[in-house]
Amino acid sequence: MTARLRHIVLATDDLAAAVAHARAGLGLAPGIADAEAMRDFDLEHEVLVLGSTYLEIVAPLGNRPELPGAKFLARGGPGGYMLDLQVPDLDQVLRRAARLGVAPVMRDVYRGNHICQLHPRDFGTLLEVDQLVGDKDWHWDAEFPAQVRAAERARPTAAVLAVPDPAATARRWAEVFGGRLAGDGAGPAGAAVELDGVTVTFTGAGEGRPGLRSVDVTVPADGETGELELAGVVFRRQPAGMAAGAAAGPGPAAGPGPATGPGPASGPGAAAGPA
Repeated sequence: MTARLRHIVLATDDLAAAVAHARAGLGLAPGIADAEAMRDFDLEHEVLVLGSTYLEIVAPLGNRPELPGAKFLARGGPGGYMLDLQVPDLDQVLRRAARLGVAPVMRDVYRGNHICQLHPRDFGTLLEVDQLVGDKDWHWDAEFPAQVRAAERARPTAAVLAVPDPAATARRWAEVFGGRLAGDGAGPAGAAVELDGVTVTFTGAGEGRPGLRSVDVTVPADGETGELELAGVVFRRQPAGMAAGAAAGPGPAAGPGPATGPGPASGPGAAAGPA
């Protein structure tokens, strides 16, 4: 069993500007939003299709500074808020995690699918893990039909997380989610785990905030290449065929800071996260 990366969540203080920047820089189509569902978390958001993955950008509405989204930005500004993995057997994942002394901070059902969230201190970022029921591709099949998903040409191939102990975190990911380990965590190259279609690299956090630092995406021949900073996370746009993780590196000091407590269920509004 090897997990797939399906959902990247970024937090910002200016949703309209971040969405416009993402769409222009990555060539993405308009997304969807669920204002009513987000209101409980005092957030607004938009969900965009990024190949077989979804990019969600959230921003606090400014009415409740005590809620997780606002506290996240107050601690360190815009950054990577959450990653979401799809697995075929969530119970098996949680049994593996339990053998390492790791328990979910939340377990729930969303749109009939089984989901849980895992704490940033254990995996380097707030991490949701989802098991889809039946022949569903993802939670938002109705909102994003197959022909819409197939039309998106920018696709993620790698991500870099800054963590206190790269080698230990990479081993934990490999033991819980499957995948092949690469690197020993020493030096700037860090350690990595190869999941289904995506390589996740772990580097030292240094003086910066731990969490998501960068995402590699492939773009078509007529797409823009080079680095695009989006809500504190660097998106490294590379021509299709370039090796995943080839441009990996520490990146800027972005990503989620220390957090405690569960976030809400997946889907639009998923990124309330721990407080």
